[in-house]
Amino acid sequence: MDKKLTAVLVTAVFGLAACGSGGGGSGVITTGSGGSSGGKGGASAGGSSANNTGASSSAGNQSGSSTGGSAPAIKVLAGLHASLDVNPASEQAGKFVPAHGDWKLSKSMEAVEIEGRVIQLIPTGKGDAADGKEDGFYEGSNEKIYTGTSTAPYHQDPSNSWRMIGTHLKHARYGEIYDEYEKRHTLTVGDATPEDKIKQMTEAKGAIDKEIKYTGKALHVEAAPYFNAAAFLQERRQQLDNAENNVKGAYAAWEGAVTAVENAKLGGDAVAIAAAETELGRAHSNLQTAADALNGARQGLATAQEGVKSALSVKPVPVQSEFFVNFGNKTVVGTIKDENNPDFKINLKGTFGKKADYSDTDPYRFGGKDSALGEAGAIMEGTFHGDNAEELTGIYINGTSHGTFGAAKE
Repeated sequence: MDKKLTAVLVTAVFGLAACGSGGGGSGVITTGSGGSSGGKGGASAGGSSANNTGASSSAGNQSGSSTGGSAPAIKVLAGLHASLDVNPASEQAGKFVPAHGDWKLSKSMEAVEIEGRVIQLIPTGKGDAADGKEDGFYEGSNEKIYTGTSTAPYHQDPSNSWRMIGTHLKHARYGEIYDEYEKRHTLTVGDATPEDKIKQMTEAKGAIDKEIKYTGKALHVEAAPYFNAAAFLQERRQQLDNAENNVKGAYAAWEGAVTAVENAKLGGDAVAIAAAETELGRAHSNLQTAADALNGARQGLATAQEGVKSALSVKPVPVQSEFFVNFGNKTVVGTIKDENNPDFKINLKGTFGKKADYSDTDPYRFGGKDSALGEAGAIMEGTFHGDNAEELTGIYINGTSHGTFGAAKE
């Protein structure tokens, strides 16, 4: 995999860690500021929300009281979020878009607000078993998944929408959404474990001698087809640029040939006129050839754009996750595996309070890289959830594949 593509993917997915807080108000949506750490005492100015989409807004890192009602403060919500633009007509097609603004999560964990649109992670009244499966995932397709008015400059088709969301955890959600707004979202969201509780657990007597096992599930995506399609798209864009330049050059040559014929006729030299007309014919033929090539390049670009979109619409595959957490050492060691494929195994390693690049972050987060394989090692970032770190979720990248996971203490 191209290192630049890897860097873009890593920056997009792991550069968007978001946490925040909200409290009070009667709106059901709680805000967390994207890309920043929110305080635990954030105040909400939200009042009643229309259609249960929530109208509360975070007051950042300052402590305070709610001005929208007397509802109790909501716990810190933490997660990771990245959006991928898959509109084939967009210049951002096939690229993770980092500027996504704030995210919001409903208290019932049934809806998340991304880029101003409320997306139902799990439709009201439905659960994992509602779609005929009891594998710990809600898988919905061909259904409208967001509320709000579309402002997209292109046709939206609800039949192209799908979502796969992990439903087996009590304190968090994770998964991927491919929505009719032409975006693909990878996310984990939930109640973060309080910082003081993390501190207490890491400093507990004998903590360094204990490894706590977490088991759960994961959603894995093989993204190599996308990268191949994206590379093909880039080639077709370059071909289109070249074709457009060739048409401009051929047209300029044709104009020059027309002028040469006119000048030759003014001179009255039959030989010169014949030569000029021959050159004009050649210029006209070249212009037609360039125009045909331009049409072909446009068609090639359209095909490549649809190829990218098709590659990006492929659903993740449910697999399993297993982690061993040592609170004393502040380490998380895990494995993504497939019980149906013994050859499939991705090793993950992380440290409390660190991002994937080992820079500092909140104590209830963890991140790092499996250095045993050097540059080829998988990287991850995650979050502990629940009052006593009963659960964890996260996102990982392994070469051209990526995924989300969620696990609970055994």
